[in-house]
Amino acid sequence: MNRLYNLVAKSDLKDKVKFLAVGESDNESALRKFKAAYKVPFPMVPDPDWAIGVDVFHIDGTPTTVVVDKHGKVLLRESGSFGNAGQMFKILKARLK
Repeated sequence: MNRLYNLVAKSDLKDKVKFLAVGESDNESALRKFKAAYKVPFPMVPDPDWAIGVDVFHIDGTPTTVVVDKHGKVLLRESGSFGNAGQMFKILKARLK
């Protein structure tokens, strides 16, 4: 996800895309440790009760990537980790046209 974030930050999408990680079943302390260990450059929000993931985005497992536009429309949902940030960037760019 950091690689995808860096690709977006260096592109014309930088003002169109914001990154936010939701820590399903995590508290603030756990997220701070994760953020430091993996050098996550974007905000992370704890969701210890899965309220955001399940109730808002209907996520049934982690990791899951959800991209929404500024109106809340889901543009992309990817369950599991994705291996190729470049490919994900191309998909994201195409859907944000």
